[in-house]
Amino acid sequence: MSYINRFDGRWNFLSNFYPVEIEYQGIKYPSVEHYYVAQKCKNDQMIDGVYYTSADFKEMISKIHSPGHVKKLGQKMKVRSDWSEKKLEFMNWGVREKFKNEKNKIFFSFLLPFFFSFCFFTIYEQNSDNFRWTWNIWKKFSFLCTVNFL
Repeated sequence: MSYINRFDGRWNFLSNFYPVEIEYQGIKYPSVEHYYVAQKCKNDQMIDGVYYTSADFKEMISKIHSPGHVKKLGQKMKVRSDWSEKKLEFMNWGVREKFKNEKNKIFFSFLLPFFFSFCFFTIYEQNSDNFRWTWNIWKKFSFLCTVNFL
């Protein structure tokens, strides 16, 4: 059995760094990673000695060219107080937006259930010590395999 252990080559489109325009609350983000990190912010931020309002910070995130830089910035910032409860909801929405164009809708509608099954067994095989964590994440997203919500 082959495994997906990197999101490059033919699997590049699965990466949150993959270039795709996602518009949320009037701001256009160039990747899911940009959108996701911007949603971590609900309060004003002080980054590298510069003060940002929440809206300014989200706008600034949307203009950063590299998703890798955005991810690093997201690791330094002060996250919203409800982030633990909201982060899967934000990721779910961002990934759904990524697959809204017609080309990707076909993939999402017909092939995603098989893909999720493949991913689950891939993660299980490679991380059998972390099975409980994997199973909890799988339960949160497994509803996608039975119903098309798009």
